[in-house]
Amino acid sequence: MELLSLSKENIQLLDNIFGEEIRFDFSVNSIIDSRMCNVYVDDALLPTAFMLTNGIFRVFAGDCDSSAANKFIETIPNNSIVLPSHKGWFNKISETKNISTELLYRHSMSHNNIEIENLKLISTPEGYNLKRIDLIDAELLSQSPDFKYHLQNFKNVEDFVNRGLGYIAKYRDVIIGAATSALVCEKGIEINIMVLPIHRKNGVALSLSANLVIDVLSQKLIPNWDAGNLSSKLLAQKLGYEFDKSYEAIRVMTL
Repeated sequence: MELLSLSKENIQLLDNIFGEEIRFDFSVNSIIDSRMCNVYVDDALLPTAFMLTNGIFRVFAGDCDSSAANKFIETIPNNSIVLPSHKGWFNKISETKNISTELLYRHSMSHNNIEIENLKLISTPEGYNLKRIDLIDAELLSQSPDFKYHLQNFKNVEDFVNRGLGYIAKYRDVIIGAATSALVCEKGIEINIMVLPIHRKNGVALSLSANLVIDVLSQKLIPNWDAGNLSSKLLAQKLGYEFDKSYEAIRVMTL
């Protein structure tokens, strides 16, 4: 298993291999456009099997019966999520010894009918302060066990500030929530949002996401929202997103 270099030729290869039919978020696009995420292959010179890694997410392409397939699967961390992949990979993973899988349904949301003027009516809950992330904020996020994963696909905090986008919410001068671009590509961003449990259900997540979506739409880009659960889907709908379709993914648990 080798890390694939993101040369011009390999980028073209990945664009062809990871066809549109398995692109439900911007993971593949972010590699092709922005050199984000990583792709591992069975052979760097003549690859036949591919594993894209994006935090806890994995996407597989190519030959699931290759000699490297089992090695790929063995590297999947516990509680990871495998997104739609080429034919046969889900079965291959589910049949692997010492691995248990759980079928998940994720939800693609459409941004096409969001009205920016409606988003501007969403106010910040009393007692909280929202601000766009600057270099100091990004540094604080990178050091936080709760929020550091927001920057995991960027080279460093400077890279996030230069290419990324996001907002934080503070309560009594402490960061309690963040909405950020988990991935960036030419089409837009992949939205990532998290609010500490004690501060949920009071409008913080709604306000954070509204500010982020306004910024993205104002740049004529796509604020891609891939909902992993019902709460995320409902939050997106409050912002004006519309349900597009559900799709299958699997959670991988090592035994």
